Parts: sequence; C-alpha cells; structure tokens
Amino acid sequence: MTELIETGFEDKQFALLNGDKEMQKAFIIKFSNECQEPFSSIFDRWDLPDIPQEFKPPATEWSEGEFQHPPWESSQEAMNSLKAFKPNELCHPSTWFAIHVRCVERGFFKRSWFAYGHNRPDGQRNITEVCQSNDGKIIDGCVRDILRHLGGIVIRYTRSVYLDCPTAGMYWRCHMIRQARKHRKFAKNTPDKDLYKCLSESAVWRQLVEAATTRKTLIGESHIRAAFIVFMAEKLRQMKPDDSDEAKATRVKKIIDSIVDLNLRTHIAYYDPNEILRLFKRTPEIKDG
Repeated sequence: MTELIETGFEDKQFALLNGDKEMQKAFIIKFSNECQEPFSSIFDRWDLPDIPQEFKPPATEWSEGEFQHPPWESSQEAMNSLKAFKPNELCHPSTWFAIHVRCVERGFFKRSWFAYGHNRPDGQRNITEVCQSNDGKIIDGCVRDILRHLGGIVIRYTRSVYLDCPTAGMYWRCHMIRQARKHRKFAKNTPDKDLYKCLSESAVWRQLVEAATTRKTLIGESHIRAAFIVFMAEKLRQMKPDDSDEAKATRVKKIIDSIVDLNLRTHIAYYDPNEILRLFKRTPEIKDG
C-alpha cells in the first residue's frame, strides 16, 4: 500500500489519484458515517486555507438531496453564510474543501454525502459497495467523485470547482444573479428563482461555464452574461420537456456562438443589458437557436 505522504493541496490530490487501490480505499472509508476519525484530520498537510471565524454554516441543516441539488430556497441562507468570503476566494477548490470541513464538523453536512455518484445518490451505500469491490476503476471513480464534490480536482481543469462541486455551483449561480440585478431596471419582471432554475439546467450551466472560462470569454462579461441568463430563462420555456441534455447543450452552444458572432458585427460589449437582451430577441440566429 502506497502511503499518502506528500504535502500541499495539488500534491495530495495527485498522489491520491495515482495511488494504488488500498490507498484509495483507505481514503474512501474515512468518509463513512461510521468513521470516528475527526473529519479535519483527513486533510492534515493538505494546506487548506484558513476559514474566517465569522463563517458559520446555515442554522437549518440540509438533506443529502439538497446537498446534491441545492434548491433556490435553501441557497439564500447559504449565501448569507458565504458573505464571509470574497468571490475571488471561492474560485479555488481548496477554499471549498475547507468550507466543507467546517460544515461537516458543525453537523450541517454528513461526511458520506461527498461520495455520491452518477445514479448512486446514497453516499453511505456507495462507500459500502465500493469498499467491498476490488475493481480499480470503481474505486478510483469514487475517489474522484469525493474530490469533485468537496471542491473540485484542481489538477484536472480549472472549471471543476464550478461544474463538479454542487455547493460551489450554487454559490456562483446566485452570485451571477446578484450581479445581474445590479444593472438598473433590468429584467425586473423575471423572478430570481426563475433565473436560478435556468442556471441549474446542466446544459445551460456547463455551456456557460465552459464558454466563459475557455472558449468565448465575452460571455463572461457581467452585462452580456446577465442578458444571456434572462434570454435563456425565456428560451427554456420554449424547449420541449423531453429534449435530452445533449440536445439542449447543442442549442445553448449554438446560441453562445451566435452571440459572439453578433458582437463582431455590433460590439454589444458597449451596450447595457436591456439593449443586449433586445438585440438577442431580434437576431434570428439567436432568437431561433
């Protein structure tokens, strides 16, 4: 069995992801609710950042389902707790690891919740089944799920914190909505809850994050993104309920590409969100995308 002796956040993740089955199982079992080891000690020498003393998890505990898919109502109390952090601190996986350590130690989350997987919503059951397996791919997959849900795999790609960590995704959706509301008289007839529901659509969220961080950084501009979110909230109502995520993602990507093309012709970066939204609705390739 390989010992996890490296120090530092990235080194610890790298060693764990490249460790043997025994080392990975030893890590996974520490997330069982039956484990008596203090949760924070799992991350000794991971160099997690210090958490502000004023940060306290919400008073109302979440369920495992709420952790995996934070609803709008629960997100608002969580956002108040996260005021203790600056937004740029919450771009980093290590910060979310540290936040989750405190949340588990204060009883807001259970440690097993981080071990849920695709079509395997019960983290504790998943841990039990994985630890009884000798399949390296299954064991490695569980380790990766845990790391993703704790805050993201930093050595994989920078988008992991936004796409893989459910609480981080919740924060950034709410943050984007609050930024949109800073624009005067913008989309005042569209409730924040509807915008959150739109951003919680995996096809919309994944395409927005990938475009803003890699392909089409224009869409990451606050006023353009605000118009895009409101436009997509309306667009989703027109999509068929039985459309697959893949089909929706293809349409969203096409719309984003068309927005970038529109900017090349009209320089929408100089417009306010209301004007941009009107342009989206008048441009055929965006309106009909």
